[in-house]
Amino acid sequence: MIKDSRIYIHFINESDNLIISKELAGAVPRVRDEVRFGGKGNEQIFTVTRVVWVYDEPDNPYQRVNIGVIAV
Repeated sequence: MIKDSRIYIHFINESDNLIISKELAGAVPRVRDEVRFGGKGNEQIFTVTRVVWVYDEPDNPYQRVNIGVIAV
């Protein structure tokens, strides 16, 4: 049972490597959206290729989603 309305996201690249995990308040990117990580001079931009909601982690207090991305 979900005890918290926040969404915990794993961003995963085309090689199935975790790029970054983020805890967000109700925002999930959609397929073809672009997402940016890092800061000034260190930013990385990716295009979302897949959105998979995770429902097989009953002990997780958050909503969970895996986001597939490719580098732009």
